[in-house]
Amino acid sequence: MTFAEMQAEALDIIQDDSYTDLVGGYVNESFLQAAGQENLPDLKKLGIIVTEVGQMYTSLRGITGGFNGRLSAIIQTSDSDEIAIFKNLEAMVQEIQDSQRELTEEGAVEMLALEGHIVWYFPIPAAPQSIAAILFGNPPVLVNDEDIPLPFPDYVHRKIGVHGACYMVYDQIEDGIEGAKVNTTMHFNLMTKGITETKEWVAKNRVNSITSIMNV
Repeated sequence: MTFAEMQAEALDIIQDDSYTDLVGGYVNESFLQAAGQENLPDLKKLGIIVTEVGQMYTSLRGITGGFNGRLSAIIQTSDSDEIAIFKNLEAMVQEIQDSQRELTEEGAVEMLALEGHIVWYFPIPAAPQSIAAILFGNPPVLVNDEDIPLPFPDYVHRKIGVHGACYMVYDQIEDGIEGAKVNTTMHFNLMTKGITETKEWVAKNRVNSITSIMNV
């Protein structure tokens, strides 16, 4: 479906002209939320993590093209030490303590953990260090009427784009009402179904990954 078609269908369901200028933003937000729940092949890209001098973390929010919170791999070069990836900051700190090393130690990065959009690393670099990584960006923003959410399979466009926008609108309309938020729940469930179908599509078309640490 095109951006114009999704907006028109959502507005036809909502039947409230006060949301005419807002529904396009809700369509985009719906696809952004969906992309944050699955590694979509079309959104995979090469990014550069630049460490901050004197601290053991940096944000990935400024990476060109956006970052949806999913890191696939760190790319090791032949002349660099291997960087171990930990599932969270707690696991990395535990390894540092088990190795009887000081958290203030300086040197080339040996360990890395991702928490949301924040990358934690150890030791603390004395100078900026660039680390190449494979990560997943945000879906392109739909702007023109003919734009299509290409990273997603065609058959989920309506569920995610249309019903996702309707869910966000009805969540406002039904806010504070007594009893069940019937329309909010219905459209949320349809959006969720679209996200589930997207995950199934990715799983069916996934190419087996060699390892989480790559050598080049």
